[in-house]
Amino acid sequence: MLRTLSLFTATAVAMVSSAVAQQDAPTLSVGDPAPALTIGTWVNGDPITEFQDGQVYVVEFWATWCKPCVDAFPHLTKLQEQYDDKATVIGVNIWERAEGKARTDMVTDFVAKQGERMGYTVAIESGTSMAENWMTAAGRRGIPSAFIVDKAGKVAWMGHPMGMDAPLAQIVAGNYDMGSAAEAAAKKAANEAKAQAIMTEVNALWENDQKALALDKLDEVVELDAEEYGVYAVNKLEMLMVSPELQDIPAAHAYAARLRDSLAKDNAQVLNGAAWMLLTAEEGKNPELARTIATRANTLAEGKDASILDTLAKAHFDTGDKAGAIAMQTKAIEMAEDAGMREELKAALDIYKNQ
Repeated sequence: MLRTLSLFTATAVAMVSSAVAQQDAPTLSVGDPAPALTIGTWVNGDPITEFQDGQVYVVEFWATWCKPCVDAFPHLTKLQEQYDDKATVIGVNIWERAEGKARTDMVTDFVAKQGERMGYTVAIESGTSMAENWMTAAGRRGIPSAFIVDKAGKVAWMGHPMGMDAPLAQIVAGNYDMGSAAEAAAKKAANEAKAQAIMTEVNALWENDQKALALDKLDEVVELDAEEYGVYAVNKLEMLMVSPELQDIPAAHAYAARLRDSLAKDNAQVLNGAAWMLLTAEEGKNPELARTIATRANTLAEGKDASILDTLAKAHFDTGDKAGAIAMQTKAIEMAEDAGMREELKAALDIYKNQ
């Protein structure tokens, strides 16, 4: 299950910085007509040629190599089951390395192996059309990423699929405030322009071997929108914990506390990633600090996120609270939507009970 993002090496920092800085301004916004569905292969479910009036759609983008995407499959399945014929979930495969028949065969086999975890419509884009017309046009840089298309065929919401439950419920019910959503989207677009400018500076600092300054500059991006750019906070912490060039354990611990208290205090997933890193790093483990961070994350998630509960359970265990660890892990198992995840959580629970 997802705890942190993949290790952010020096090369990765420069590559991501450059990619963000070079993006064009978004041309697809909330309130705009949804782009057409340009599908090469329908893998699960009946083909959908166009958006029908009166029907709500979720168009979600994923790839076989993307672990957060795989982690989101059960949640999407749950939403499809919940809304039945009131909303149609379409998982569109993009950004694969393979092309043509090789890609089709690979993705088809991958989806078949997921079984009931992907209980919704699944498709493969035609060429790179969906990635370009939806993701690139909207300025969306990462997957999984979801778009909700309302009953009038307009883009009503876009973001991470794990955060769309509330807007989806409102859109299906017909009481969604599109005006406020469009205003929020415009603010996000303005922040995106500012973020691109800052990331240009980050990239320049990195390339000029001023890596510590580059990492500090990342905070300015996070401060714009911790939900959107929290990835950079986790990456910075990871560099401070493990990078041969930049490792500074005291600074890492101080930064983790700052994430909890101010920089990412309202972002449960960033806090969860930070706590897990403090619990599992080869050097610089700090279970006491991790426990306070995971507790904050769990409060934000209202005790309903299995991954966060799992982190908090380990933090309790590593600080000597066996009973608390067992209680938290038991709740994590109850909250888990995926059978595979539940098995992992049960294995950890057995460890807590038997040690």
